[in-house]
Amino acid sequence: SYGNIINSFSTASVSGSVAGGLAGELLNSRSISNSFATGAVNGSIHAGGLVGWVKSGSISTSYATGWVIGDISGVGSAGGLFGQVEGGTIPLTNNYYDRRTTGRTDSRTGVTPLITAQLQSGTLPSGFNGDIWGVGVGLYPYLKAFHPTTPQAISGIITDIGGGVGDGYQVAIYKAGSRLGL
Repeated sequence: SYGNIINSFSTASVSGSVAGGLAGELLNSRSISNSFATGAVNGSIHAGGLVGWVKSGSISTSYATGWVIGDISGVGSAGGLFGQVEGGTIPLTNNYYDRRTTGRTDSRTGVTPLITAQLQSGTLPSGFNGDIWGVGVGLYPYLKAFHPTTPQAISGIITDIGGGVGDGYQVAIYKAGSRLGL
């Protein structure tokens, strides 16, 4: 509530009554831009892939990919990018979420649901600045400040080659776009 969030990301899984992949609440006319979240979100009242509850402020050129569970109380809201908006509309431009990995299909002005293949096509989503964002086939858009060289997308199956499954390799396990562990 005391600053803007710019060029940031989170891979953490979060839970609470009001939960978001990057921020629980956005208020005091603050903004989030050029940011993303990939962790699973579980909010018992309001839950969003990026922000749980937007009280005031703006969100631009951001996206979310983590599984979203919310509104189990029946009085809240859950969404691919954000859960609840208070007091009318907020400025939203060039925002996206992966409708397959978030498990959400909500459609709100300024937020575009896409499928994984669209977000990992090797081209930046509309409005994303190539000086800030990088992209590659099989990769979600990434912030160049954190990855000065293009990360490598890895897929396949690791088999036991004598010294144990994946001996000598560090392997991350992913489900619905979220990292579950090594």
